[in-house]
Amino acid sequence: MARGGIYKSEVLRARERLLAQGRYPSIDAVRAELGDTGSKTTIHRYLKEIEEEQGSPAGSQVAVSEALQELVGRLAAQLQHEADARVQAQAQAHEAASAQLQQQHAQALQEAQAQAQHWQTQHQACAAALAQEQAQHAESQTRWRDAEKALARSEQARADLQTALQEGERHRQSLEEKHQHAQRSLEHFRQAAREQTQQQARQHEQQVQYLQGEMRRLQQASQAQQEAHAQAQQEVVRLAAALTQAQAAVQHSEQALLALQAEHSALQQHCAAVQQQQQADKVQREALERNLAQQHSQAQAVQAQLQQQLQAQAQQLHTLTQQQAEQQERWHALELELARAQAAREAQQQALAAVLARGEPPAASSCVPEAQPKQPD
Repeated sequence: MARGGIYKSEVLRARERLLAQGRYPSIDAVRAELGDTGSKTTIHRYLKEIEEEQGSPAGSQVAVSEALQELVGRLAAQLQHEADARVQAQAQAHEAASAQLQQQHAQALQEAQAQAQHWQTQHQACAAALAQEQAQHAESQTRWRDAEKALARSEQARADLQTALQEGERHRQSLEEKHQHAQRSLEHFRQAAREQTQQQARQHEQQVQYLQGEMRRLQQASQAQQEAHAQAQQEVVRLAAALTQAQAAVQHSEQALLALQAEHSALQQHCAAVQQQQQADKVQREALERNLAQQHSQAQAVQAQLQQQLQAQAQQLHTLTQQQAEQQERWHALELELARAQAAREAQQQALAAVLARGEPPAASSCVPEAQPKQPD
């Protein structure tokens, strides 16, 4: 951008340098020598003043005629007029360009100010972002230090875990050996359990068959006792009927005896009147009394015999009832024992199946055979 103004001395020095170089010191040449600075009107004015002060150079004056001088003067005036017109036009163009440049300069200044404001805003935003970034960086540094500490702890934990893994591997190998030993023991126990289970199954089967036979025998005995009990009850009913008949006969004899006693009283009343008849009646009465006494004795004997038979039947019935109750109790005990044997058999089978499924040796209690059931008397 050109400077705001130039000095006359600068124009003089530029003119002298051009003349020293053998060049014509025109306005454009002087302006170019000044570094393309300064107004052409100002340069023209300074050059004109310098020429008027110095006059024509001594080496350039020649003898010319007045006509030539006049022609030269007119040409010079025309050239000066044209130069002034050109300078004026250039000055106007320069002023227009300068105004345009000033306007562009103002616009550019406004744009530069707006850009500066924008950059100021950007700078503030960048400063805020930088502060935030610095805070985040500080926080990241803190997190980094925490992460380093955590990493150190993790390394220590990894080392501890590695040690624990090695210990676990040794423990796993030990467990593997124990597992293999347990597998061999389990296979041995499985074989023993199979054999023992088969033996116990055979024993239980024998016990079940024996108990079933006992149950059938007890059923038959109970049925026979029930039949005997029914017969005894029938005999008791028959004896009770006979006893009732005997009691009725005794009652009838007693009634007859009472009637005879009444008749005897009547006969005694008529005894005085009828002596002969009394004697006959006495004989008859004595015979009748003996007969009645004999019948009464026979009835009492029959009653006693029937009473003894009834007592014997009642005792027999009581004995049969007790035997039936004992048979029922034995039957119930055998049913309970059979149920327990079947439940024990199922429990042992389930325990053996569970042991075989888990791969564990059976418990000691399951390997002990059950006691044989007590033989019934």
